[in-house]
Amino acid sequence: MINVHIVCSGFLYGNGEQNDIFYEFFRRAWVSLHPDLAALPVINGGQNCLPTIHVDDLANCIDILCIQESHYEKYLIAVDGCSKSTQKDIVTAITEGIGSGATKEVAMAAVVDEAWCELMTVDVKLEVSACF
Repeated sequence: MINVHIVCSGFLYGNGEQNDIFYEFFRRAWVSLHPDLAALPVINGGQNCLPTIHVDDLANCIDILCIQESHYEKYLIAVDGCSKSTQKDIVTAITEGIGSGATKEVAMAAVVDEAWCELMTVDVKLEVSACF
């Protein structure tokens, strides 16, 4: 018998996963000597919730599923349990961690052509499944 589980994860980060989301923010923070790139953009105030999960944490979740033989839920959600998961919180943490510490509020129209724009405007608050 094969046990099948569907795991819906947040946006992956941590080891270069899904570079279309956070890569540009880390790159801009790292090379923040350029004045136009030093302040990282926050779209429309940045109060939207971004579901994220570190790739190592997701791997641990999958490991738990493989070890637990008595797990009956088939649809699971794996996201960070961090209380600071808004776009602004994440961008601020990046720039304060490795950049200038500056952010700038931008309108969606100003960054709509950026690869990361659509993903950074997601507004979903998910609760992690009980087994994780």
